Amino acid sequence: MELKAWETVPGSREVMHENPYYSVYREKFILPSGKEGMYHVVQGDPAAMIVPLLPNGKIRMVKQYRYISQEESLEFPCGSTRHGNRVDSPEEAAIRELAEEAHLGGILKSIGNFSPWNGISSERCFVFVAEECSESIMEADETEEFLFFDFTPKEIANLIREGKITDGMSLAAWVLFQTYANL
Repeated sequence: MELKAWETVPGSREVMHENPYYSVYREKFILPSGKEGMYHVVQGDPAAMIVPLLPNGKIRMVKQYRYISQEESLEFPCGSTRHGNRVDSPEEAAIRELAEEAHLGGILKSIGNFSPWNGISSERCFVFVAEECSESIMEADETEEFLFFDFTPKEIANLIREGKITDGMSLAAWVLFQTYANL
């Protein structure tokens, strides 16, 4: 059995807000029952998140300040595919973000993707493992400052259990990594 799709009312999309990182729009839809409604959508560029494996078997995470929550957050390196006026592929963004945020380079392997907030946004996050990592520094954006932490997989699991890793995208990437690594 297939679920019934909602129909978008042609010409009903109205942009409510735009900035260099995302746009917010609303559009009318018609339910399979015929009832009309209005949906608000945040549309952003895809993101790339990286789980960096170090030669010693540890995994690098970064801590950064998050303005919205007004707190520090322990996360895997991640960023938008948008870089200035261009949109890179997820792989190109992963290479850039790994160097900017974790000061590493490595061999990338795609391990999956997910929708971070599919009830609100069309964004996709593409997840990579970086293997054979070595130092590779690229200057970060002026709005970003990072501290590095290298953990074993068991330590990461404990940090999640203790509520010290709360970033939803990092938690989803961790599930993909566990499947990839057979943990």
